[in-house]
Amino acid sequence: MTKNASKSPPKFTFWVGVCFTLNYVVGSGFLTLPWAFEQTGAILGVLVLIVFTVFAIFATLFILEASVRASKIIELTSDIELPTRTDHRGYASISESAATELEEADNDNVILMNDSSRHNSSDSNVQAVSNADITRRIEMTELCDMFLGPAGRRAFSFIIGIYMYGTLWAYCTVFAKAFAVQFALRGEENPDEGSTYYIYLFVFSCVVVPLSLMELSEQIYIQVTLTIFRGVMLVVMLLTIGIAYFSCGNEFGEMSNTSCEPDSVVGVNTPPTSLLYVHFDKLYLFLPIAAYAYIFHHSVPALSEPVEDKSSLGKLFGTALVIAFVGYALLGVCVAAYFENDTQSSSNLNWRHFEGVRDSDGKKPWYAAVVSCFVVLFPALDVASAYPLNAFTLGNNLMSAYYGDDMQLHEKNRFKTSIFRLLAAIPPFLGASVVSNLENITAFTGLTGFAIAFVIPPLLGYFSEKRLRDLNISKDTVHTSVLTSKSVQYVLTASGTLLILVVILCQLIFGVQTSR
Repeated sequence: MTKNASKSPPKFTFWVGVCFTLNYVVGSGFLTLPWAFEQTGAILGVLVLIVFTVFAIFATLFILEASVRASKIIELTSDIELPTRTDHRGYASISESAATELEEADNDNVILMNDSSRHNSSDSNVQAVSNADITRRIEMTELCDMFLGPAGRRAFSFIIGIYMYGTLWAYCTVFAKAFAVQFALRGEENPDEGSTYYIYLFVFSCVVVPLSLMELSEQIYIQVTLTIFRGVMLVVMLLTIGIAYFSCGNEFGEMSNTSCEPDSVVGVNTPPTSLLYVHFDKLYLFLPIAAYAYIFHHSVPALSEPVEDKSSLGKLFGTALVIAFVGYALLGVCVAAYFENDTQSSSNLNWRHFEGVRDSDGKKPWYAAVVSCFVVLFPALDVASAYPLNAFTLGNNLMSAYYGDDMQLHEKNRFKTSIFRLLAAIPPFLGASVVSNLENITAFTGLTGFAIAFVIPPLLGYFSEKRLRDLNISKDTVHTSVLTSKSVQYVLTASGTLLILVVILCQLIFGVQTSR
């Protein structure tokens, strides 16, 4: 055992784990937040982000708890021969005497099983069990199957399918729009809606669809580098907005906000009054977009696996979510405050007219083109690297949902896996050719986010706790605290369900408002 352990790949550090998590959390959805802030106002927008950050942390802890409990069940029963046990669904039928034995073993944090009672042998099997360890990666679909039953697994597969198709759809739109406005065809007035958009949509498909058919592997340095570039882009956006706001110039060309009052401090714009109001009537537009910006919970098992110190997972994910909140709030408020009604649905596109601070001769500075190109194109290049990974994951989920328990018989067949990955990779391009408004895509996709982030995790927490009580096994894990209490489970489940119903009702009544 020690030899095999010494050959295992190196584990991720805490901050590498934070970088990976940020790369999953901060996708293309955050680009729509400034537009959403402009709709509801800064005060209401920040309050919603705070609530969603707290909810996202709660949900993560519930998934971590369910993962540890599932691993505990599997590990405690893996070496016990029970006639009533077939698979993880049969654990609830363990006899009372066997459950008592498992409880006694768990109290001492070891399994001490005398095989002589079953095999007439004097040998014993001793295995240490850590409350913080996850013996193997247990995907969300398996957790749903184990604790919510086959119906729960099918429901989650359906929801995650909608979400991931929407995510890939958004990636298509972000890439095609960014390159269309940056490299527009001559004479085209609206390149992000005309033929140029479709040309780059086709180019994007030629790149990412073949990559989606390949086996993918992530490297630490790539993910950390992407996190750094995201941070650089956020700093550049905030810095250029700050300079433009206080200089009262024309740094953004025709989109510049130059509303300086004569009696105000020289070189300072007047405060944007639209952001100071609270627009509850537009809240239904903000909610799904904000939820979409926090969805990563389906990837918690994959992100947890390589982390060396499993007891730090709660703190790791919490740190990443707080960092994401700070970035979201700063970007949303600052960009919406400057551009106001001109805020684009994909906010990076506001930088296509960036001209910088001109010199005395009226010439553009050298950095203007660099900043404009970087801010407009980086999200597009970023999603180009993320698209194959998400298509790969969605294709595997589709294949697992189709074959069910027979998945292992077909997953090595390259032709079959390629078919399902094509089914994942191609439809988003068809959708992006019909609907290209990012706020529309994230609004509908965000509805599934309420279930993924705020409904399913507390249900897993509740039913995993119930399952261990039925087995007379301690339900406590290293992640158990007041933040995972029953009251939090009830509040999160009720809130997520209510949000889904309210947003659906409002969208049916008012529709989804498009940006200017």
